[in-house]
Amino acid sequence: MTKLASIIFIFITVFVLGYFLIKPAVNWGGDIIEYYGITESLINHGSSKLTIQDKSNIERLLNPAYFEDPQYYIKNSSGDRYPVHFIFYSMLLIPIRILLEIFGQNPIKTIALTNLTIISLAVLFIIKKFITDTTKKLIFLALVCLSPLAYFIAWPGPEVLYTCMILLAVFSFFNHKYFFAALFAVVGSWQSQPLAVMALGFIFYYALANKKISTKLMMLILLLVIPYLYSYLIFGLFSPWGIINNGWTTYYGFGIQNISLKKIFEQLFDPNIGLFWYFPIIVIGGLISYIKSLTKKQSLFILIILILTAFAYQTNPAWNYGTSGFGPTRYSLFLLPIFIYFFMTHIKSSYKTYLVLLLYFLTQFYIFSFNGYLIPNFFSALDHSPYAKSILNNYPVIYNPTPEIFVDRTNHTDLDHFTTAIYKNNGLCKKAYVLLNEKQKLINECGYVPEKYLNKFTDNYSFEGIYVDY
Repeated sequence: MTKLASIIFIFITVFVLGYFLIKPAVNWGGDIIEYYGITESLINHGSSKLTIQDKSNIERLLNPAYFEDPQYYIKNSSGDRYPVHFIFYSMLLIPIRILLEIFGQNPIKTIALTNLTIISLAVLFIIKKFITDTTKKLIFLALVCLSPLAYFIAWPGPEVLYTCMILLAVFSFFNHKYFFAALFAVVGSWQSQPLAVMALGFIFYYALANKKISTKLMMLILLLVIPYLYSYLIFGLFSPWGIINNGWTTYYGFGIQNISLKKIFEQLFDPNIGLFWYFPIIVIGGLISYIKSLTKKQSLFILIILILTAFAYQTNPAWNYGTSGFGPTRYSLFLLPIFIYFFMTHIKSSYKTYLVLLLYFLTQFYIFSFNGYLIPNFFSALDHSPYAKSILNNYPVIYNPTPEIFVDRTNHTDLDHFTTAIYKNNGLCKKAYVLLNEKQKLINECGYVPEKYLNKFTDNYSFEGIYVDY
């Protein structure tokens, strides 16, 4: 019985490994051009600088149009092109890429196999170091394997890496391993800058627990700033994101002006991007267990840094980006480890627990069914989820998300700016987001404008819009 969890873990890992080796490589979506492209540069000349030869080699596998996108490979003051993403994740890709090329496999599979390796190592570490009960080990395996994190294995980005780092950080923190909690969070922040808030929180807690300035504390702070120093050396800026010339950055900019309580609700409960809809049983169970633990200072501290981290993610002006097909936004993935930890550690062996777990299996398999299982259709990020469609078809008045979510998914396009978007069901208008100067477009599509909205329109050009319900 004591080896059962290890046997099941090995079986799952080998099965998923075989699945990704057999399935065709997914070579589009996300920031693949930079994360894969950096491996090309590092292998060729040990630098992340994009050379003519690098570009030529990359274009044999990926669409050359990526290089025309202004948010990838921006120029520094010397006119050389460098990636805006930090290189650590791409460094992890290199060993598996080399192995695949040795055996004549498509190197694009490097991404999925590396993500699988990261999950496997993180899970193995946790079940060996932090979980002693065999039943809880099995439950933990189930929670991770059927979680939304599985959607991101094939996703060409570091979401798996930084979520696993936060998972390790959470388990370390609640097992009083405060240095390692901070260290894992710091590494996670290298590929997702808002996680620097969480990393700073863990560093602060470690400093309080240690009650002195130590070499380890200074090391954590130095590690935290590595990506910013790297960016400064290349671009002369601690972060190049604010200068990227795309629509959302031009209109909104990066910063606290984008923060709102509404977006915290969306990170959890928006029917298109909210974590709850893709992990419902564990979100509910984990939240209940978490609330019961709030009398402990550690849990209260975690609540504070979670809220601050959620706000940090909201500083990004692009709010619909980062979903792997139908699935939660990457801006809420940092919450997933918290729900897993509290659900798994606070459950007790009883028939009620097993009924809840059965319900978890059933709901997650259903959710996986419309999300493409292990290889989601990434274009689904530009379509309303089954949940959202049901609400829009039957109760459109109650769904008024951040406009970018509605506009992108209704128009099935990503234009970096707002346009009028009209959602129809069976040819009938249900809901629209209409620019204030485009009343006639709404009339042309729907035949009329409901009377209560008539006085809200203007004849002058406007970037702003309003929701109209039918």
